Amino acid sequence: MEMRLYYHYLKSLRQDLLLKFNYQNCYDVTQLQRIHVTSLDAAELLSGLRTSTLRGWRAYNFLEKIVTILPKQPVKITENCIYITMSHERDASYYAGTFTCVIVTSAKSQQETQVFWSGIQTKMNRHKI
Repeated sequence: MEMRLYYHYLKSLRQDLLLKFNYQNCYDVTQLQRIHVTSLDAAELLSGLRTSTLRGWRAYNFLEKIVTILPKQPVKITENCIYITMSHERDASYYAGTFTCVIVTSAKSQQETQVFWSGIQTKMNRHKI
């Protein structure tokens, strides 16, 4: 299985973050912790919300697909989370339905999260699948 985004994080993005924010330890660098995927259609049909949580290599693989398919999707960035909502207006999410992705990072500030997100988008825009 190819994990280009994960290798990009390990080889270049992590070092860039380490130097930019002057971390003392490489384990303090912002990293992807998990992705919560919630279907909004299921929330309307069912009484409870159906969510999926992706961690590890599955989270990086899913994030690579989302950024590749919908590169200009608007996002909302908070302190350590990135919110992406896909709706039926987009052709790529027509068959998947309306869903929301919450990307949780280990960042301590909104600026760290923005630099992390821009590094991922830069990588994926440079090397299209």
